Amino acid sequence: MTYAVEFSSDARKSFNRLDRVTKRRIAEEISRLASSPFDLRLSKQLKGEELAGLRSARVGGWRVCFTVGRAAAVLYVLSIERRGQVYKRL
Repeated sequence: MTYAVEFSSDARKSFNRLDRVTKRRIAEEISRLASSPFDLRLSKQLKGEELAGLRSARVGGWRVCFTVGRAAAVLYVLSIERRGQVYKRL
């Protein structure tokens, strides 16, 4: 089952500002996540009460934070940022 992918406005802006190579790598990772968002080799569940239900995927020094709507089969990309900044802003 492949999940549909939706970007938040912040994630879309971040994605559009990336250079071509990084954008391609992140797009490939999001494509893999859409086919298997709960695969432990691709993403991890974030810890903490305020981060419940969020998952994170690593693409080099970048992190893609997302949540999965199981009923609607949608992968919501919430944030695409550098590793050091992403968890502070969630």
